[in-house]
Amino acid sequence: MGEVGERLKRPVLAVVTDMEQPLGFAVGHTLEVIEAIETLKGNAPPDLRELCLSLGSLALVRSGKAANEAAARKILEDVLSSGKALEKFRILIKAQGGDAAVIEDYSLMPTAKHQFEYMPKASAPCWVEHLDGHKVAQACKLMGAGRAKKNDPINLGVGVVLKAKIGTKLEAGQPVAIIHADDKEHFEHAAKKLDEAFKYSKEPVPVPSIIKAIPKH
Repeated sequence: MGEVGERLKRPVLAVVTDMEQPLGFAVGHTLEVIEAIETLKGNAPPDLRELCLSLGSLALVRSGKAANEAAARKILEDVLSSGKALEKFRILIKAQGGDAAVIEDYSLMPTAKHQFEYMPKASAPCWVEHLDGHKVAQACKLMGAGRAKKNDPINLGVGVVLKAKIGTKLEAGQPVAIIHADDKEHFEHAAKKLDEAFKYSKEPVPVPSIIKAIPKH
């Protein structure tokens, strides 16, 4: 993709990121929007915040808006902490005919009827060793969050909120996810798929870096 951009005489910078597990904690339409708004409020999951700052910094430097990555990151951190980023998002919602009140009231968006705890299939204490992002997406699809056929309806309210990711230590009674589903049957289907997504270790597991490489072009 970088080579294509260069041939078109466009400034392109490729970043290879970790796609083994989901980014952030939320998977599902409304749940991901809530997580994005919380990120603008300063409550981002660590990996999502780092990716936003890293990509944003590279963009500012490449466009000449900042002298270096450190200066660019300071600009972005100030925009987040001051609330300017959140207010800009409010303006964008209104400009596209949306209801900006969702920023304060998440219940205005479609939500699932129930929330179920998903418990690990391993004895505690243990660590999450592997988390298959594709299987998490499949779990959401089983509840209607994605289409099997072109004209299938999409359930915007269902999804999964992760409570543990690779490297997280789990204690007894600690859920690894909350499944947002409309009924118990959909929850059970999603839970079976999550059984395939999570793998556990009795030894500590390092937390992976979100940025894997920045190829040079």
